[in-house]
Amino acid sequence: MKKFFLLLIFCFATLNIFAQESAKLRYENGKSLFREGRYALARENFETVLETENYGGAYAELASYYYALSSLRLGELDRAKSMYLQILNKYPDWPYIDEVKYGLADAYFQSGNIFEAVEMLKSIENKNLREEGRNMKMYYLLAVSDLSYLTELLQKYPKDKDLAILLAERSYLQPLYEQDRNLLDFLVKEYDLDAERYNALGGLRNIKKDEYDVAVMLPFQSDRFRGAKTKKNFVMDLYEGIKIAIDSLERNGVNIKLFAFDTKVDSLHTAKIIESGDLDRMDLIIGPLYEGPFKAVSQFGFDKKINVIHPLSDKVEYITENPFSYLLKSSYVTQAMNAANYAAQNLNRNKNYMIFYSDNNRDSLMAATYRKYLVDEGFTNLIFRKVEVDEIQESMDFLAKMNDDRVFKVAEDSVGHIFLATHDKRLIAKALSTLDIRDEKIPMITTDEIFDISTLSYDQVERLGVRIISTDYVDRENGTFDSFRRFYIGKTGTLPSKYLCLGFDLMYYFGTQMENNGKYFQLEIDDQYFEGQLTPAYNFFQSNDNRYTPIIQFVDAKLLLPDQIEDLKYEPINRDK
Repeated sequence: MKKFFLLLIFCFATLNIFAQESAKLRYENGKSLFREGRYALARENFETVLETENYGGAYAELASYYYALSSLRLGELDRAKSMYLQILNKYPDWPYIDEVKYGLADAYFQSGNIFEAVEMLKSIENKNLREEGRNMKMYYLLAVSDLSYLTELLQKYPKDKDLAILLAERSYLQPLYEQDRNLLDFLVKEYDLDAERYNALGGLRNIKKDEYDVAVMLPFQSDRFRGAKTKKNFVMDLYEGIKIAIDSLERNGVNIKLFAFDTKVDSLHTAKIIESGDLDRMDLIIGPLYEGPFKAVSQFGFDKKINVIHPLSDKVEYITENPFSYLLKSSYVTQAMNAANYAAQNLNRNKNYMIFYSDNNRDSLMAATYRKYLVDEGFTNLIFRKVEVDEIQESMDFLAKMNDDRVFKVAEDSVGHIFLATHDKRLIAKALSTLDIRDEKIPMITTDEIFDISTLSYDQVERLGVRIISTDYVDRENGTFDSFRRFYIGKTGTLPSKYLCLGFDLMYYFGTQMENNGKYFQLEIDDQYFEGQLTPAYNFFQSNDNRYTPIIQFVDAKLLLPDQIEDLKYEPINRDK
């Protein structure tokens, strides 16, 4: 019997030695396949080792680790994470446990579990591996474009300076009109970041003078305007308004010296003006009007650090990359944001709304911006529809369709308002005629192209409660306008045009800003709305376009701003009465 037990022990020992040898061979074969990049076959060998060793032999930890790493290389992230977690639970004291944490963090990053990945990297103790983990974290986080997500991540790990730097970089790389300057200022101060690196103006120092030189670059003698009196008047009226403002400023002790340059709507001619050196001494440049010349002067302004203002455009592209380039008006992106803010405050009784937009970049971006803002305000977008020019006729017909009982298929209480993001007056006209068929009003917000529709009566616009985004709006209810109108009629015998008023307010506002805040007024400008002399308001705090957008409405045959109207809340007609 004793011999039997000895034989049995010998057999078990032999089998164990054989198993260990087999495990060793399998493990070494797996490693060889792994080095060759044959991860699937390698993992099969490591799996066999684990089955042989029953997770308790000499190769268990290593086979488990390489099994997880092979799965990671194969992109089978759930398998990799599962095995890494098993190793952490079973072998927490394994000398290479930091390698496991590193691999698990990698799997988390690839799965999109960023919070878990960062948490895992923070638990690594090995100094060299922590540095590698830092590099891996930055590699994956560079692909994250959602600033709110990065902000949330930094709030959870406020001591992680890498996250602060990444958030600052992401914020700084945003177009100027989208940058959160308050956030950047906080990050610079809180994490001791390079202030000049994240300052759009590059550490610019202000200059205050007794007299400021201002260039006006307009197509005064363009062939395009010869024989087109109204076009010529618009240029000359703009210039005349600027000159009248300079006279008014001078009476208030603000000294502006004006220099006029004729651009002739010609990029080559504009280039010659730039090359002449006559613009080098300027403190401010107004214009040019057209894209080619304006881009050339804008680049010149960037190179020479001279502020350049476009007096008429709302193109956000003009201010995206250049901190010295300004729009007098709101850009079309800002217009959409302000229109959405208006709706959130004044059209919030019914939070269901529809968006229709024209097939171009400008209007589609307005529509997308509007929708994004109202989502955050808890509104529900029922329709987001691009309308081709040849689809105008049927684009909104469904709003006027009735069932057999003569009841509108789109119920009167189901839509709170419509945003029509278009500069196509044909679409605006069709939309209004469609809405006019309905008894109850569905408020619509649209652009001031509505004023160019010759067949449209203002009574119809007032009856439908249309709100109009009008960046050219001159506030004729303003007492200052009445005084200006009487002055101008007395001087010329004619009424002041819209462009003359815009030119006046442009020069008066920026002349005042330079007097109060210096050549680089943007360095010291306050976060408040400044009332215009003839137009409603201006705010350029941390912005290169006007943050104020007039949203106007016909009331009693007058175009009024919201604060001039006692009650903007619309009341749908009760069709049962």
